[in-house]
Amino acid sequence: MRTAPTILRILLLVLALAGAAAVLMHIFIQPVSFAPRREYDLELRFALTPLRRESAPSAERSSSSHAAIPERFRALIVKKSKKYQLSPELVAGIIARESGFDPLCTAPDGGKGLMQLMPSVCREYRCTDPFDPESNIETGCAHLARLRDQFPELPGGERIKFALAAYNGGLGHVIDARQLARKLKLDPDKWQGNVEESIQFLKFKSFWKSARYGYCNADIVVNYVNSVLALAERYRNEPQKEE
Repeated sequence: MRTAPTILRILLLVLALAGAAAVLMHIFIQPVSFAPRREYDLELRFALTPLRRESAPSAERSSSSHAAIPERFRALIVKKSKKYQLSPELVAGIIARESGFDPLCTAPDGGKGLMQLMPSVCREYRCTDPFDPESNIETGCAHLARLRDQFPELPGGERIKFALAAYNGGLGHVIDARQLARKLKLDPDKWQGNVEESIQFLKFKSFWKSARYGYCNADIVVNYVNSVLALAERYRNEPQKEE
């Protein structure tokens, strides 16, 4: 017959095992929820910032060194920009960033011509010759204007920033990033310091696996928006010299 101390030890062991099981269930079976904002901040500083420093040089094209808009494209850029109510300097910045003003430029991902039109964009806008400067700029401006108009609720300056992000990374990723911004208590209607930050979390599987449009190479998208805006500002402020 078991003694009282033996029975007590058995009961304590059972209780300890039950407690351990409860802890394990809480860890592995708890419902998915968003961590506090400061945990996101720590993850961003620790994991993302070094990657941005490493990836930025490769994202830049030599086109960013262009100090002037080539004369042969200026009238065409102004004409198409005006048609779609875009800034000529912004369109020139896109062309400089995308192709370095090389109308025959091609990219491994399928981009073609001055504004690096993707095959799907060419089909959508019926651009049969993306290497023809006029056809390319017409299609690129039409596409950028349509992306801009996807954000009618935003101020003009913000609409352009979101449109640039969508032009480079895809509209779906921008939509995902705005939704994520709301969960991170950021402003989904502002790019700088807000959606610019939230889109970068779509690099992490713990975030993009639950996003509708999945993984986004956000380093390139953020770098693209910033570099195009910087080029546009430079073209706006510096006198354009003749070739």
